[in-house]
Amino acid sequence: SSSKHDLICLVKFDKNIQLYQADQWIDAFRSPTEHGFALKYAHIQKKSNKYIHYLCAQTFDDCQRWMNGIRLILFGEQVYQNYRQMQQV
Repeated sequence: SSSKHDLICLVKFDKNIQLYQADQWIDAFRSPTEHGFALKYAHIQKKSNKYIHYLCAQTFDDCQRWMNGIRLILFGEQVYQNYRQMQQV
């Protein structure tokens, strides 16, 4: 029942995005779960910058799925090329 007006773009994936896994963010960022990750641009150095996106998942497996999906978005072509090279070996 969502309209296009309800949707927002959190981040555009490009080569400058970095992915970080959460460690003890429940206390630091009042995260609802301990299974989290962050996306930030390489040139941003402040921890409390509005362009750093902190996300969390309900379970560890869900968090790993999200992070693996993001890695495929960021490095998918290189992952595929590495896979093809390993098949040839």
